[in-house]
Amino acid sequence: MNINRGTTFAFGLVAGLILGVALCILTYLHLRSGSKWIDEPPESFFSGSVELPLDDIYEVPQSKFLTARMNYLSDAWIVEVDEDLAKYFIGPHFSRKPGQRTYLARAVCGNGGTGGYFLRRNGSVLLTTHSSLGGRGHLTLAAVVLNVDFKPSQYFVDVGFAL
Repeated sequence: MNINRGTTFAFGLVAGLILGVALCILTYLHLRSGSKWIDEPPESFFSGSVELPLDDIYEVPQSKFLTARMNYLSDAWIVEVDEDLAKYFIGPHFSRKPGQRTYLARAVCGNGGTGGYFLRRNGSVLLTTHSSLGGRGHLTLAAVVLNVDFKPSQYFVDVGFAL
């Protein structure tokens, strides 16, 4: 059987496309398993909790999420990082105030990432919530970089929806 270069190229192209589609599907399904990362705080958390400034929370872009997850958040919910690593994940617009510590943390977003993140504190306990309009849809794993002036003793992740 004589196989020419055109046939070999076509076979390689089809095989590459099939592999690429399979990897995209697996990544999509993996990122949509956000409910595994939800850890709601007890009701008592909200009594006396305060919302922290929005400029203290940054969303890690999905293009860098897998690096954050695989290298830092596979076993930990929140890890302290230096400013250089925070800038790698967020970009040059990352900043922090004097006296703040920077953390890379697990997060979840709903409704395709529409909406925004909010950060609450009660003592040394920290909560990241993603809130968006619409019903409870598919949840997506995410990561955030947080600036706080304390070391969190506990960290919670939640999502909120408004109809």
